[in-house]
Amino acid sequence: KQAMKSNPAMANMDEKQLDQAINMFTNMDDVQLERALGWMKRVQTVTAPVTNAYKKANSLVGGQLPKIILVLVIVGFVLILKGLGWISFGEDKIASSSADLNSLLEETEVTPQQAYTAGQDEFGEEF
Repeated sequence: KQAMKSNPAMANMDEKQLDQAINMFTNMDDVQLERALGWMKRVQTVTAPVTNAYKKANSLVGGQLPKIILVLVIVGFVLILKGLGWISFGEDKIASSSADLNSLLEETEVTPQQAYTAGQDEFGEEF
């Protein structure tokens, strides 16, 4: 029981939960116990590098890695929704505004020289 309490993964377990875990192992036969221990060893072998990498990355960013991951997940989710066409950021309005501006410019067809002389005539000698 003391060995289980010293394990960081089981440090937050209360006495009742520890007793249940111990009873689970005591009720197993040798074959089941070997399988369970082999499975736990494989899981620990796979998760240990990931856990160590997470701890190292989290220390590099001053303990802010959960927040960074959350922001990246939200940004990725928004980009996926945008790619699917379920949300937009006003690109349709910008495209229609530029189309309206182009049609207005084509209708007026004023040359730069005409615009310059029109500006002089408008104000006359005042300026």
